[in-house]
Amino acid sequence: MPFNFEASEDFNTSVAHINTLIQFAIQQRDAGMEENRLLFLKLAIVSSVTKFQVFIESILKEYHYELKENHKQYNQVSTHLRLNAIRLFTSDKIIHKSLENPDTYTVDKLNEIRQVSEKTLAFCTDNERISEDLQFDTKFPMGKTGVGELSKLFRQVNGEDIFAHPPFDINKLNEILGRRHAIIHEDSNPQITEETVEKYRDYLMTVIAYVDNYLEQHL
Repeated sequence: MPFNFEASEDFNTSVAHINTLIQFAIQQRDAGMEENRLLFLKLAIVSSVTKFQVFIESILKEYHYELKENHKQYNQVSTHLRLNAIRLFTSDKIIHKSLENPDTYTVDKLNEIRQVSEKTLAFCTDNERISEDLQFDTKFPMGKTGVGELSKLFRQVNGEDIFAHPPFDINKLNEILGRRHAIIHEDSNPQITEETVEKYRDYLMTVIAYVDNYLEQHL
């Protein structure tokens, strides 16, 4: 399956690691070592989700890089992306806050305000080339890796929820993420089989292909 982003190719390559864990589980099952079998199956689920989360952050960083490297102008990306970038850019550069102390009113302060204003205005200028100042979140919030957080990350691209009507059951992703959470945080012993893990693997590949294609369409 051809992909558009290196992050997708990397995940596709990493699937071999998941397959190896499944094969180890099968060997332990055939040897009657049920505890070892479940250990490998758990490792396969945790590894699959971890690799998926790494993929999400990696492909967003790659998309960000491609937007700038393709010499695009601001009118070639969505208004939502531009306004979100302004929000992030100005969040720590609030002009009125920096002017609260009149004792700092110097030429340097004026130049500082001019620079912030010019860079902010650039986001609003259609034929301005996208610069390093265009930023958006590429990481999951600390401790939050659910479908809701995933949707918010991609909503930055053009304001839509790309998982509102996907060609797959999005609830399955919640199930997979929940399994990983239960294994790590509750040391649960879920009733899983090699077939279940294989279905999870194939499902994540479907999601990855969908995300890869979506971002390519918005480059």
